Amino acid sequence: MKKIALFTSLIFSISVIADEEPGWSGKGEFGLVATSGNTETTTLNLGLEFIHQAANWRHRATLAALMAEDNSVDTADRQAFEWQSDYKLNEVSYIFGAFRYETDDFAGFDEQNSLTFGYGRQLIDNDTHKLKGEIGAGVVDRRDAVTRISDSEAIIRGLLDYAYTISETTNFTNRFLVEAGSDNTFLENDAALAVSINDKMALQFGVAVRHNTDAPTGTDDTDTVTSANLVYNFK
Repeated sequence: MKKIALFTSLIFSISVIADEEPGWSGKGEFGLVATSGNTETTTLNLGLEFIHQAANWRHRATLAALMAEDNSVDTADRQAFEWQSDYKLNEVSYIFGAFRYETDDFAGFDEQNSLTFGYGRQLIDNDTHKLKGEIGAGVVDRRDAVTRISDSEAIIRGLLDYAYTISETTNFTNRFLVEAGSDNTFLENDAALAVSINDKMALQFGVAVRHNTDAPTGTDDTDTVTSANLVYNFK
């Protein structure tokens, strides 16, 4: 046999739904795509999310990693961490502090971190639609992957977090983040469509787009990741 190809794809996700109840909840994701034979490739993505609800506070922490290699040559290497604390003013409004840090060996900015503070509000909350919006300001520090020079600037931060229950078995979510400064604007959009297989499992299709308006010369300003995930839910 002149050509032998082996393709293995596994995406596993575990989630706990908070429902605004006091205590901890979380979500973990693991994804692996591998080929062997004439082409040797490996792609691995990992994700963790923890949420803690209290009477007046809500804390959220996320960790994510994406790694890939093609014939023993690295083609992707990104790690990201986010922390956000919300102080609840009432049932729909809150003030927040958010920190975001990431490294990416294959992006125009190989290191970015931001610290922002602002106001958030639950704009829509019913059985079909849920929409949360945030606006704030802060500072970001970036390191140019080409020149290795770091610089800081003030930014305006905006967030829209939307969930749509299409039917009893189908859900759509979309999270859009923007950090706008005078030198560069960072935009990130994560969209996912989940179709339930049974009470515990679902098939999820996702598209994540990241864009820097003024990426360093010689680097792409947009990165896209498309995935098909097997999701396992528990409470």
